[in-house]
Amino acid sequence: MTKVKPITSTMVFEAFWECPELALVRNFISRLWMRIYDLLQMAANLNQTLMYLWLLSHATCLLGFVGSFFVPGAYDAALVGCTATYVLAVSRHLRFLLSDTRFRGSLSTRAPISELLRGENTILLAMATLMATTAPSVVKMVPFATFASMNLVSFVLLDVMTASHFTKTLVPFLRYVETTILSHMCYWDYAVMAAYAWEGKACWLVIFVVTWLMKLEISELSRKSVHGVLAVVSCVIRASGIVLLVLAMEDLKLGAAVLLPTREILLADKAAATPVINLSLKHRVESLMFDSFSIINDVDR
Repeated sequence: MTKVKPITSTMVFEAFWECPELALVRNFISRLWMRIYDLLQMAANLNQTLMYLWLLSHATCLLGFVGSFFVPGAYDAALVGCTATYVLAVSRHLRFLLSDTRFRGSLSTRAPISELLRGENTILLAMATLMATTAPSVVKMVPFATFASMNLVSFVLLDVMTASHFTKTLVPFLRYVETTILSHMCYWDYAVMAAYAWEGKACWLVIFVVTWLMKLEISELSRKSVHGVLAVVSCVIRASGIVLLVLAMEDLKLGAAVLLPTREILLADKAAATPVINLSLKHRVESLMFDSFSIINDVDR
């Protein structure tokens, strides 16, 4: 009679540990950790503490935002994280301008500092500072937490897993998702305006609106959001049947098309076959606001 060997907890654990699915997960985690370790060692060897600060500020902002739903004090951590993020980005932009020889000896009437003041990161730093000096609001924090999560995901996929076939396949989808999210965040600016208006202090709302108007100059997605809102309002007014309001709305839309041009508007206008207006149509890799670490840290590019 064959003696049946009893199944022990050790046997179950060994069988589970050696299963192919778990081995695949272990291999992925091991490769991910080794890649992160190599990057951290490279930063330490080159004395590039910017990478540590960049990752820490993004992580602090995102974790603080999530934690603010459970721990009130976590909101302050999110404020510190998002402010530190854009202080680093603005300082990076400043170092880039100081190393750029194009501005030396230039006879232009516009001072080089205007490039810094009109930069994406400077505008976001102004918004973050305004948020830090006003009443706590999750609505105000949503865009910064979104940008932090996008940058962290981009860092893992583009800087940590650079040689992965999975990453190369996922990049086009990542670009599409990022553009969609950024477009929604431009519409979220109107919710932030409502949050400042709800506080009952007109000065905060005015400061935010002025900063937002500066953002319209450099962000085509923000300009598209304005046209989107005007299109919705126009539909409502047309449904009302009030001729005077319909005509006024059409004039407003025509004025917005001139002051806030987009690629679609210019392509639809045959007279603007060769547009000369700067539309700020930059690839994400060229943007200072949403660069992965490898681009942000490359000051001399």
